[in-house]
Amino acid sequence: MALRIIILTALLGALAACGNQSASSEQAQEIQTLLSWTATTHMAADSWRQGTVPQVYTTRTLQYAAAQLDSEQPKVAKLPPIAGDTPLAERLQQVQTTIGQMNAAVEQGDRGALAGPLQQIAAEEAAFQQLLDRAENGQ
Repeated sequence: MALRIIILTALLGALAACGNQSASSEQAQEIQTLLSWTATTHMAADSWRQGTVPQVYTTRTLQYAAAQLDSEQPKVAKLPPIAGDTPLAERLQQVQTTIGQMNAAVEQGDRGALAGPLQQIAAEEAAFQQLLDRAENGQ
C-alpha cells in the first residue's frame, strides 16, 4: 500500500511538472512570436528610414505585422502573467500602438517622425528578448 502511494505521488509530481513545462513552453513560443514580429517591424521601418527599402514594401510589412500581432491577442490573454514584468497583453498593445505610429510616419513620407517609434520598438524588442530568455530558462 505504501508503495502505491509513493508511485502515485511520483506520477502526480511528474504530471504536474509536464503541465508546467507545457505552459512554460507555450509562453516561450508566444513570446518568440511577439519578438519576431516586433523585430520585423523594427527592421522594416529602420530600413525605410535609411532609404534602403521602398515605402510600399514598408507600409505593407507594417500592416501585415500589425494584423498578425492582432491575431495573437487571444493567445496572449490566456497566458499566465510573468512575475515582475509588465503583462504581455500590455506589451503587445504598446507594440501595436508604436506600429501604428510608424505606419503613419511611413505613409506621410516623414523619416524624421520615426525616431521616437523606432526607439520604442527597440525597447519592446529588447524586453521580449529578456522575457524569452527567462521563459526558456524556467524563471
